[in-house]
Amino acid sequence: MKAMWAGSLAMALAVTTCSVHAQDTGWRPQGPSAPAASAAPLVTLGKPVPLRPSNPNPNMGVLATSYNSGGATILQTQATDPLAPPAVPPPGLAPPVPVPVQPPASIGGPPVIGPDPLWGGGCVDQPANLGGAPAGNGFWDKCVDTVGGHGNFWGTHNKFESDHGFDGMVSPVSNPFFFEDPRSLTEARPLFMFQAIPHKNTLLHGGDIEYVGIQGRVAFTERWSFVVSELGGIFIQPNTTTNGFADASSFAQVTLGPKFTFIRDENSGTVAAMGLNFQFPTGSQQTFQDTGTLSLEPYFSLGQSFGRTSYGNANFLMTSGFDFATDNQRSDFFFASLHLDYGFVQRIYPLVELNWFSYLSGGNAHDFGFEGRDLFNFGSRHVASKNDFTMALGMRYKFNNNVQAGGIVEFPLSGSSNQLMDYRLGFDVIFRY
Repeated sequence: MKAMWAGSLAMALAVTTCSVHAQDTGWRPQGPSAPAASAAPLVTLGKPVPLRPSNPNPNMGVLATSYNSGGATILQTQATDPLAPPAVPPPGLAPPVPVPVQPPASIGGPPVIGPDPLWGGGCVDQPANLGGAPAGNGFWDKCVDTVGGHGNFWGTHNKFESDHGFDGMVSPVSNPFFFEDPRSLTEARPLFMFQAIPHKNTLLHGGDIEYVGIQGRVAFTERWSFVVSELGGIFIQPNTTTNGFADASSFAQVTLGPKFTFIRDENSGTVAAMGLNFQFPTGSQQTFQDTGTLSLEPYFSLGQSFGRTSYGNANFLMTSGFDFATDNQRSDFFFASLHLDYGFVQRIYPLVELNWFSYLSGGNAHDFGFEGRDLFNFGSRHVASKNDFTMALGMRYKFNNNVQAGGIVEFPLSGSSNQLMDYRLGFDVIFRY
């Protein structure tokens, strides 16, 4: 009996010793082909221990955690749930490296200067306006805005393009050298005028005058433009050759100058401009186109659309100004022209126009007793306080917004008995960009 208990105790001690030895060294295959034991185990097992960053964000939890083994990142975890448990690295790996959380930029701080990806490159240091271009606040930007560029010298249009914000309007036909459209336009306008001389004219006793020429306008912006209103040739055939009058033809005087459109409101249909023309008497003495040295013509022009219906709309135009000489050879006068039309479907425009010339003082070049309105500045003496008032009836036809033609017949309503117009026919074609 004692021998049985002793054997059982010896067997239990042997099993316990083998178990402890196996736990310390692990199981290894035995025999000559067994590999040599490694110096250290690759992975050790132990009790999991939770790790937390040194400065956890209580609202966001652990944003990002990485585990390194030998300097190389082998595992990254991310937790945005504030209730999620912290990430636990695998046993034997480096502790997690917390990624710092950057606070959001404060609102209302100084503006960030740098390239704006929405503007297409370049450094901008000001907000963008509704058109997409940066709204300038420097000296040059303000100057450009003043001339109508809206932060860009060419504004919202192409280079030299006409202002098409008022395409429902048409240009006047009569009195073409003085009656100026207030819009900033780029166009070429060939024109022709035939004028009959009244038989009651005490010097000429009838005859006719023709003018053939071209006008040109160039729009630099929606507001600035340059106008060449008189460039052509003139022909005169009086019935009586006296006091220098005879059949003759030559280049006419040249009239040109800048124009500034200072009001343009597309919503109300209002546009207004002011300009200054220079008249150079560069023609021939035989056609009285060489009187004096120079005349200046400041003027004001206004356009207004109104009465829009499903059939069309009405338009009113007006130009008035002074023409005064820089010497005592040419005559000085005030002029005003009015225009009213109704555009049917923006294509057919019947119109009526009124023109008024009132002479303030005569010149000292001739003693004819009458003046030449828009075709001649004779520099006649004794014409002060004389007036010429005419009416023109006609029509414009628009083929499209780039091509239109017009024609009028004009006749005097009042004036001196000794004048140069019995009636006039006028025609033009406008090629507009």
